[in-house]
Amino acid sequence: SVKYDGEFKEGMAHGNGTHNSEAGDVYSGELRAGKPHGKGVKTYANQDRYDGEWKEDCIDGKGTMKYHSGEVFEGQWKNGSFHGNGIYNQADGISYEGEFKDGLPHGNGTCNVEDGEVYTGEWKD
Repeated sequence: SVKYDGEFKEGMAHGNGTHNSEAGDVYSGELRAGKPHGKGVKTYANQDRYDGEWKEDCIDGKGTMKYHSGEVFEGQWKNGSFHGNGIYNQADGISYEGEFKDGLPHGNGTCNVEDGEVYTGEWKD
């Protein structure tokens, strides 16, 4: 069930609080006009966990997403996607550190693969 514990302004969640959604997600942090905005932590029903900056209910800014599959992304986000500088570690040991655009490696970066090989260069799409 939906539950909110925190500050209100003009009848809406505003300030610091914790919101439990009907889907089983739990958000704890700053809210503006009833939506995550500012710094906060959201644990999703599937156990993915994002800790970082939000803009109008969307992951936006600097933050870390730890996926239940073991993958981790730490870096810049824009409109819910990896965008800017970051590090993406896959559960199988492959990692990429560098620039991202719209959720994909794009620009300068380094990829480390499981057999120890390292690829450094410019990535596009």
